[in-house]
Amino acid sequence: MKRLPFLALGLWVALSAGAQAKDPDSIKVTVDGLRHDYYVVPTGVDLGFAWGSWKLSAGGGSEHFKLGRDTSTGDPLSDGSNFSSKQPFPNQTLNLRHTWTLDEVKLWAGAGSLAYGKVGSGPDPAGAFPDLNGNWLGYLEAGATRDRREFNAHGLESGSFVEASAQWSPSTLSARTTDYYRLRVSSSLFWPLWDLEGPVQLFSGGAAFRANVQWTDGRVVPFPLLAPTEVRGYNELHDAKLLSVATAELRVRLPSLRGV
Repeated sequence: MKRLPFLALGLWVALSAGAQAKDPDSIKVTVDGLRHDYYVVPTGVDLGFAWGSWKLSAGGGSEHFKLGRDTSTGDPLSDGSNFSSKQPFPNQTLNLRHTWTLDEVKLWAGAGSLAYGKVGSGPDPAGAFPDLNGNWLGYLEAGATRDRREFNAHGLESGSFVEASAQWSPSTLSARTTDYYRLRVSSSLFWPLWDLEGPVQLFSGGAAFRANVQWTDGRVVPFPLLAPTEVRGYNELHDAKLLSVATAELRVRLPSLRGV
């Protein structure tokens, strides 16, 4: 019975894809990212399949996980340099999302699944994290996005981007009885600084300001969601229910090779 929700999710994905993809030319396939883990060599890939107002995202690879908490109590460790590090875990994701456009705001809702480790490789570990051997969970999510970014002929970005989302995964959708929710708000502001005129990109630059806030909690939070977060520019790892990060960046675009 634990797998029934995942079978239902898979059926929904198949039926939605069949209903929306009658015209194969309307499907757009993108590479959304490569997974690198600790090494330069890619260890996985994330693909996107978009058609109309629907998008199916699928990815897989191998990743290490660090846990900066006591595995028996779930309490954060006082010394940030001490953490549990697991061997490479297989990790697969699947997500189906539908988007509604209302003026400048896009509302979206969807469902997905996350599988990691080797479910069934042994009994549930005792302690605060029953998913240390692996897990298979499903989740529901919804959010809103306001994208007011613009790009000039040289690709220089200006404007703002704001997104708020909520994700929930009850224990009935988990092979290891995890139960969590996550709230997230992210915002970015882009400000052009200079742009040399020319038929191709010569030399341009701009500033980017970002602010992200995330709250993760629940009865049993999956340990990959509690993996310490490394803030760009710092070597310290942070692990807490509430994570907030603000950054400022200077972006420089070098001359383009097009037309050379």
